[in-house]
Amino acid sequence: MAIERGLLTYEDFLAMPEDGVRREILDGELVVTASPVTLPQLVLGNLNDIVRGHVRAHGLGSVFFAPLSVVLANTTVVVPDLVYIAADRSSRLGARGVEGAPTLRRAP
Repeated sequence: MAIERGLLTYEDFLAMPEDGVRREILDGELVVTASPVTLPQLVLGNLNDIVRGHVRAHGLGSVFFAPLSVVLANTTVVVPDLVYIAADRSSRLGARGVEGAPTLRRAP
């Protein structure tokens, strides 16, 4: 007899260890990805500097660097490398991270 396992949820995501392993939940399934290598991190750092500088200079909202949870649904939690939330979407920021789709995200 097969044992049925339910879909993973945000609560399961919170219970996972904070051990440096990059984990996301997509449609209830656990996705584990490798740590980024040097060149993409350099590019991401430069992108962060450019986007954050522009957003701050023009009062457009907030920019966040990973790790920050983006809860798209109770069974879909992603941790993009870079997240931009426009000022008119600031209500999406909460205790769990970003609730719903951000204005822009750079996924791994």
